[in-house]
Amino acid sequence: MKRLLITGASGFLGRRAAAFYSETCEICAPSRTELDITDLENVYAVFRRFKPHCVIHCAAVSDLGMCEKDP
Repeated sequence: MKRLLITGASGFLGRRAAAFYSETCEICAPSRTELDITDLENVYAVFRRFKPHCVIHCAAVSDLGMCEKDP
């Protein structure tokens, strides 16, 4: 079975992607505390541990006001 890593799986798109692929793939859907995408070493550690075949990157900041204040 293929291993699929989904970032942002607690969000709108990521949650639906995880549900869609759950029958055909082993899903790794780490929380923000488990996978900090701004920390390169943390990302490498998650990849080494899970060894995904594919990645769907859905992590994003959805608060437009915050993005405008802190680009």
